[in-house]
Amino acid sequence: MSVPRTADVTTSLICAIAVASGVALAQPSATVSQRSLDDLRGDWLGVTRFSDGSELRFGLEILRKADGSTGANVSIPDQGVAYIAVSTIKLEKDQLALRLDGPGLTIEGTVSEDRTTITGAGTQRGRSDPIVLRRASTLPPVGRERPQTPRPPFPYDTVEVAFQNPVDDVWLSGTLAKPTGQHGKFPAAIFVGGSGANQRDYDLDGHRLPAVIADYLARRGFAVLRYDKRGVYKSTGNYSAATDSDFARDAAAAYDYLLRRADIDHRKVGYIGHSQGSRVSATAVVLRGGAAGFVISMAGVGLNPIETLVLQDGAEMAAAGATTDEVSSLRDFSRKFYATALEELEQATRAAKLRALYDDLGGDYRDTVTRWYGEYGRKTYSLNVDVASRETFVADKRQPAPTVYWQRVRAPVLVLNGGRDSQVPAADHVPAIVAALKDGRARRVDSRVFSELNHMFQTAKTGATDEYSEIDETIAPSVLQFIGDWLTEVLK
Repeated sequence: MSVPRTADVTTSLICAIAVASGVALAQPSATVSQRSLDDLRGDWLGVTRFSDGSELRFGLEILRKADGSTGANVSIPDQGVAYIAVSTIKLEKDQLALRLDGPGLTIEGTVSEDRTTITGAGTQRGRSDPIVLRRASTLPPVGRERPQTPRPPFPYDTVEVAFQNPVDDVWLSGTLAKPTGQHGKFPAAIFVGGSGANQRDYDLDGHRLPAVIADYLARRGFAVLRYDKRGVYKSTGNYSAATDSDFARDAAAAYDYLLRRADIDHRKVGYIGHSQGSRVSATAVVLRGGAAGFVISMAGVGLNPIETLVLQDGAEMAAAGATTDEVSSLRDFSRKFYATALEELEQATRAAKLRALYDDLGGDYRDTVTRWYGEYGRKTYSLNVDVASRETFVADKRQPAPTVYWQRVRAPVLVLNGGRDSQVPAADHVPAIVAALKDGRARRVDSRVFSELNHMFQTAKTGATDEYSEIDETIAPSVLQFIGDWLTEVLK
C-alpha cells in the first residue's frame, strides 16, 4: 500500500512533518524519570503559531509502549497526518523534551505544576516556533468518519495485546477481536498490513480497513489479530531500518503468540495480508516451515520488486489521466531511476545521483516527469529521492519475486485483487501468484478478481490513488462476504 500523500505546506516545522507523509520516523523509545513521565500519559492538544500569522493544530499522545516503556506519538490533524512516532522522550524536573529523528525536529517545553499545560517551542534547522499543549480528553480524528468504521458497543470482545519477536527483541502491540459469550477455541486470522508505517487500523483518511475486516469476521465467529508495525504507535523497534524479512519475523511472532493462547484453535490460524502484507505473510509461513491454517492474499504482488514498481508507476499515472505516450515516458524514467538507485549502496551518493537524474532531464521529457512525479519525485513514494535514499531501499528492491515463497506454502490460499487496482494490476500479479502456488505445495488454491474494485477493495471509477479518500466505502461488502464464506468452507 502506498503511503497517503499530504498537501504541500510552507512552514518549516510542518513541511518537515509532511515529508514523512505518515511514514514512521522512529527509533526505539528512550525514557528517563519513568515515574514522572507516567504522570504525563494521555492526550495533549495544542496550536503552533507561525510568524506569518498561520496556525496549525498539533496533537501529542504520551503512551505505554508494548514493552512497558513510555513513548509518544505526534499527529497533525489539519494535515491528515495521524502517526509520527517520537524517537526519544525524556523529562528532567519540569522540562519535557521530545525528538523526532526523521525531520530533525525537537520539541522542548515546561510542564506546569498541575500537569495540565506544556509551554515551549518546536525547533528545526535553527528555527523555533512557539507551541502550547494542553491536556485533552481525546485527539481530533484525522480524516472523515466513514460509514463502515466499527463503533462500540461491539457484540464481541476486543483486547489490547502485546507480544515479542524474540529474534530482534521487538515488542508488537495490537488488538485481538474475538467472539464473546462463547466457550471453546476460535479460528483466528492475523492481519498483516501493507507498505508504509501503518498502525493496526491503517487510518487512511478515516478508512480503517483492518478494523472493518476484524469486525466482520468476529461477528462470524473468528478471532482477528491486527497490530502496529515495528516502530509505529505502541510497537517498539525501528521502522525506518526494517526490511520485509524483519516484518516477516514480526508476523511469525504474531502466529506464535496466538498458538500460546488457550482460546484459539491452533490448527486454524492463518494470515490475511494486504499489498506488501501478502508477501510478508507468505514469507512468515515459510519461516514457520510452510504450514498454516490458511493464507489470504489481498492485492498481493507476484513479480519482483523492480518489475512491480515500473508497472505500478505507469498504471497509477494512467489511472490519474496520463496519456499512453506519457505513461511510456514515465516508465522509461522509472527504469533509469531504479537502475541508478541499485548501483549505489552509499546513501548520500545515491541521493546525489538520483537528484542529478531529475536535474538532467530536458524539454518535454522533463515536463512530463515533473508534472506526474513532481520535483525529485515528491508526488510519488518509491520515485521520491528522499525515500530512495533510505538505508533499506536497495535491499528491499533486490529481493526475489514473492513466488519463491508462495511455492513453499502448504496451506490453503485465496488470492484476491481488484480489477481497477492501479498499484498492483491484477492481470500481471494474480496469475504469477496462482501459478507459483499450483507449481508448489499449496493444498488448495482459489482466486478472484473483483472487476470494479481498486487496491483498497473499494468500488472505484478509475482506480487512481487519489480516489481512495474520495470514496466513502472502506471495503466492498461483497469482498467481506467472500472472505468469510471461503474461511468457513476451508476451516470446517
